[in-house]
Amino acid sequence: MDIQQAFYMQRHKAISMGVGWELSLEQWIALWRKSGQLSLRGREKEDYVMGRIDRSLPFAVGNIEIRKQTDNGRYNNDFELKRSSDAGKKGQALRKGQRYYGEVITPLGKFPSARDAALAHGLNHNAIEKRIESENYPEYIRISSEGTVQAKKPTRNYSPRVTSQVRTPLGVFETAKLAASAHDVSPATMGRWLKGGDADFQHVN
Repeated sequence: MDIQQAFYMQRHKAISMGVGWELSLEQWIALWRKSGQLSLRGREKEDYVMGRIDRSLPFAVGNIEIRKQTDNGRYNNDFELKRSSDAGKKGQALRKGQRYYGEVITPLGKFPSARDAALAHGLNHNAIEKRIESENYPEYIRISSEGTVQAKKPTRNYSPRVTSQVRTPLGVFETAKLAASAHDVSPATMGRWLKGGDADFQHVN
């Protein structure tokens, strides 16, 4: 494989993986020649490869290192482990911040934590947490150390259960349960009769 073909292959691979590429052919060749390992580049364990110093940045002058294939593999693994660890810590911090950490403001003032607010209000900790999360209590809020306000959970709207009258051969009843009692059957049986399409047992809208 000639040097130009190697350049385009690496550039294509990087771009296809969503990695930025800011090296020209001339810069790429110059970096290899400066390393003194141009003739040793390849895919075997003892061969050399071009890698990024900071994998969050693109292939660019100042972010390139020529290293052995084995070293590159260890470097990539260490980077992935660190990134996973950092992401885990960040996620854990966010979860804690949303639920347990941050100043709390209530009608009685500002408190260092929800537990302090709970003591001032004579409520338990969970009751304060629920008010912080509920849209029904807009005066209860939590502010994180970053200055962001914890989002409220949307209030669920429950539609009232509508009960209709029931007509049977014995008359009209306010509920299916009363009709079942009059017929000396279980509510489940009355329900089946009402759903069975019998003209003698119907709901009255």
